[in-house]
Amino acid sequence: MSGIRPLRHGVFPGAVGMTWPELLAFWERADELGYSSCWMPDHFYAGVGDTERGCWEAWTVLSAVAIATRRIRVGTMVLGNMFRHPAVVANMAATLDHVSGGRLNLGIGAGWMQVEHDGYGIPLPPPRERLDRLDESLQVLKLLFTEKRATFDGRYFQLRDALCEPKPLQKPYPRLVVGGGGEKRTLRVVARHADEWNGEASPSQMRHKIAILHEHCREVGRDPNDIEIGVLLRTELEAEETYQSWVKFGSPFIAQERERLAADGYRDAELERQVRASVYTQFLPIDEERAAQRLNEYAAVGVSHFIVIYRAPYDYARLERFVERVMPNVRVPVEAG
Repeated sequence: MSGIRPLRHGVFPGAVGMTWPELLAFWERADELGYSSCWMPDHFYAGVGDTERGCWEAWTVLSAVAIATRRIRVGTMVLGNMFRHPAVVANMAATLDHVSGGRLNLGIGAGWMQVEHDGYGIPLPPPRERLDRLDESLQVLKLLFTEKRATFDGRYFQLRDALCEPKPLQKPYPRLVVGGGGEKRTLRVVARHADEWNGEASPSQMRHKIAILHEHCREVGRDPNDIEIGVLLRTELEAEETYQSWVKFGSPFIAQERERLAADGYRDAELERQVRASVYTQFLPIDEERAAQRLNEYAAVGVSHFIVIYRAPYDYARLERFVERVMPNVRVPVEAG
């Protein structure tokens, strides 16, 4: 791929703290306003605050909103790989791609929230095994999406002359988006399989991770410009609540930052202060001018897909102001080759 990659703006309304009519209305309004994508988290417990609050199931919601919207792309941010066999996911995704008229983004990650897995008795193996499983799952998905009958003999998954019909509407398959920031393993999986990588990091951290992703691409013989770079952004309104929930539920980002900062010599209370500061660098300013400036900083390092989290109760005026006052001022082109 070569030329200038267009900048895209997406939204993430979450799955907790709203009624179904409220969630549906958000999707419909985002579609009307011209956002390019909207996403559902693949969780069964609330990830922020009280875990006993209700949490809407992603795939069921996506099937409904795919019918209710006309142009916005629908996706998972991101599917928990441990919850379902990849052959089941392939059939679900192919069907949803038809239901949506070819608008599915299939986001997938290794899985992480321990409390969900413990509650349902679903194993959550160590990170290394989870990433090995993710790599195999992506291989299985691509085979089922493209082969009439697929055979695969992996360590964790096996296919024998397996069918997945109908095939996805998008060719060769829906856009594969991999989430996560692990530099040694996750980004290598991205280099091998993904159409888009979605990270959660500051502009400077994204620059560093993009450079590592490009190294992995060279090692596996992939053109790094074939992979779009996205970032998931929380606003300043949610900073402290998000930090506390990430600590409570064992977010991989917190673990990665602790490891990185400990290697730099930070210890105890100072280490935790630095972890908190690192989390806060990811948040998008509420002020529209500062928000546009921050997004331009991301674009300058290679990010072209910005996905902003909104929490219920939804502030539609804020959603509209982003379209009117922020999007037009994010102009830094991203070289795609």
